[in-house]
Amino acid sequence: MVLTWDVIRRTIEVLWLINIFFAVWTVFRSRRSVVATWAWMLVLSVLPGVGFILYLFFGRQLSHDEIFALQAEQKEVREHYLRQQRKMLKDEDLLPKEEHMTRARMLTELNLNNDDAIMTFDNQVKVFIKGSELFKRMIQDIKNAKESISLEFYTFFDDQLGKQILAALEEAAKNGVKVRVIYDSTGSRGTKPAFFDHLRELGGQAQPFLSTSKKHWFTTPRMNYHLHRN
Repeated sequence: MVLTWDVIRRTIEVLWLINIFFAVWTVFRSRRSVVATWAWMLVLSVLPGVGFILYLFFGRQLSHDEIFALQAEQKEVREHYLRQQRKMLKDEDLLPKEEHMTRARMLTELNLNNDDAIMTFDNQVKVFIKGSELFKRMIQDIKNAKESISLEFYTFFDDQLGKQILAALEEAAKNGVKVRVIYDSTGSRGTKPAFFDHLRELGGQAQPFLSTSKKHWFTTPRMNYHLHRN
């Protein structure tokens, strides 16, 4: 086949039409503002290939169904405890109706009714100013756990410290403790999912934030959805 200008032109036209089709399908399948929709259409149309890479990092959104499911589940749990605590406060089971507790009762009722803020008890807070002290205490707490361990990390590297924490988690899982780990795939870039394979074999759970894959072998980074708790 001889490459003439006419053949090259037709090939470019076909590729451009294919790019337009995928651009329309990609952008319009997510609910977003009109301005954002047409802006991404322009990027995907003018920059074939490069535009899709930019979209993967900056443009992808959680689907409406995913957001709705998360919000509905959170609302259901929150409403359950709010109803329970409002009743307990009224029945004087949450806080005793004593003179020195009047202000505490008023503040609790205000938080429950105005901010849906559930009251919690027996909270203990310790401030760490050195990372070495923090992780030493964390590993010790993992070793002392009897029922469950839930960890959230933005960064969980496959380094000396990461291996120490993982070893403690594996030992806990081996002893029957329920272990759950969630980490950010971008913040932990370089840490392969296989790093947690032995923990999973022992019954523990470990997965990147917002991953829907059971194997978790690949997670597309999302610049606007990240886990920044720790």
